[in-house]
Amino acid sequence: QRQMCIRDRLSGQYLGNSVVLERLSIDQRDGELGLVLGGSVEDLDTDTPLVFAALTWQGLRWPLAGGSPDVESPQGALRVSGSMDDYALELALDLAGAAVPQGSWKATGKGTQTQLELDSLSGQLLEGEIQLTGLVGWDPAPRWQLQIAGNDLNPEALVAELPGKLTAQLSTHGEIDSDEQLLAHFTVEKVHGQLAGYPLSISGAGMVVGDTVQLSSLQLDSGRNGVSATGQLSAEALDLDWDLRALAPGELLAGASGRISGRGKLTGNNESPRFGAKIIGEELQLDTLQATSLTLDIAAGMQATDALELQLAIGQVSEAGSALLQSLTIDARGSNADHQINLKLDTGSEQLATNLRGGLAESLDTWTGLVTSLMATSSEFGSWKLNQQSQLELSAASAHLGDSCLDRIDGSGQVCAG
Repeated sequence: QRQMCIRDRLSGQYLGNSVVLERLSIDQRDGELGLVLGGSVEDLDTDTPLVFAALTWQGLRWPLAGGSPDVESPQGALRVSGSMDDYALELALDLAGAAVPQGSWKATGKGTQTQLELDSLSGQLLEGEIQLTGLVGWDPAPRWQLQIAGNDLNPEALVAELPGKLTAQLSTHGEIDSDEQLLAHFTVEKVHGQLAGYPLSISGAGMVVGDTVQLSSLQLDSGRNGVSATGQLSAEALDLDWDLRALAPGELLAGASGRISGRGKLTGNNESPRFGAKIIGEELQLDTLQATSLTLDIAAGMQATDALELQLAIGQVSEAGSALLQSLTIDARGSNADHQINLKLDTGSEQLATNLRGGLAESLDTWTGLVTSLMATSSEFGSWKLNQQSQLELSAASAHLGDSCLDRIDGSGQVCAG
């Protein structure tokens, strides 16, 4: 167990109208922590005595003992001068922690008993620099008005999968009211640069009221691709509208081309979100696989009783110039636990139409139900029809079809499986 001791006795002088603190030092026995305080208090006979103080430290951490600290400052210095109604401060320190990227910080400002005006707060961290200016107050209520600028920031130290170099300019103002509710306005004027090898640009504005985030605008772009959003988010209610455009998907995924656009809405709450979307794709290609068109309309949720509506239509599909499909359509209606699916497929020489009835498990990872009807037509093998309903179970890892038989319509013959 670490112990604290005062290595040097308090050394100072009382001079009638002033007090001089020549030195007060505090050290840990193991020598890791060291604090040194010196200064003076003058004009003691007035209502606004003047304070001149300097504090230096090394090995400062919290908690003081134990394993890895939540936050630590290997070294730093603080100077304060003036009265409680009009003082100036200078701060310089190294800072790091479990949730704090390692960096060196410097600050200058002036304040009163109710607020502190930051002339400059700068941090050298994440391979770049952050600058803050503005006002922080605490009486009659906590409040702030800040401008924040960042240059050449690399978030890789925070998220290893996201190396980059970003420039940012933001502003925020707000307060915590008498009911301890947060009210914060924010503006993201720009975040610009490279992230994980891709160009990135972000702008937006909104506010936070309690635990609710209200987005008046959010725009995220990467080259000619982007997404925008407006609405509000909280644990109790989700209400977010979004728009998507991908005019150059190859900038995000190698080998991709075409045009994708879409819009949708997120509703419900954190425990039971619902989403709706309409996506349109034109002249899509991934490597040698091509599709002339794609349209997706979907409205769904995460609970068993949530309504499910899905319409998917895909146009001509080819692989390296060879036709695979003329068209594919899927229509699903009902709820997650109980719905019907109609599927139609046309390759030009073969056609397939089937109807399924079933539902998803509560985990949403397994579909169980019946193949209620199926018709298949082939220019080479003729026309076939399912003669009775069949059990079907599908998951990402497996597929199981119960006993099934197809009877030939335009001739004799039967094919069975299961």
